[in-house]
Amino acid sequence: MSIRRDESSPPGEMTLAEAVWPGRLRRIVNAVLNHWRVPHLAYVEALLTTELVTNAFRYGCGPEIGYRLSLTERLLWTEVRDGSPNVPVMRHAAPTEESGRGLFLVCSMAANWGVSRDGTMTWCYLSLAGADTAAAPGAVES
Repeated sequence: MSIRRDESSPPGEMTLAEAVWPGRLRRIVNAVLNHWRVPHLAYVEALLTTELVTNAFRYGCGPEIGYRLSLTERLLWTEVRDGSPNVPVMRHAAPTEESGRGLFLVCSMAANWGVSRDGTMTWCYLSLAGADTAAAPGAVES
């Protein structure tokens, strides 16, 4: 899925038009995972999607955000392309900060996560029950 970025979006922020997308994608994730008969993954996947897409809008560049969710026998794979060659960096937010925990949450809740070699895509996956994900397809060093 491609999501058009608001041309008036200031760097490091989201416009109101962009801010609706994480909620829309949460609803899509819930519907798709129910259809795929893995509703038990919906809560965590919705959180992962929200964090990655929000980061893409805030820190990415280019006219579009790319989002892809796919299911294999072993895992639920999420990709977000933001057009930026800048590799995301996990922050250690102070207790009083209102933001800065997105990648920490992704790292804590996903089975694994990483960034494409060119920096334009952040990915993560959830393991399906009993699946061996040691050699996940498409995995790139994080």
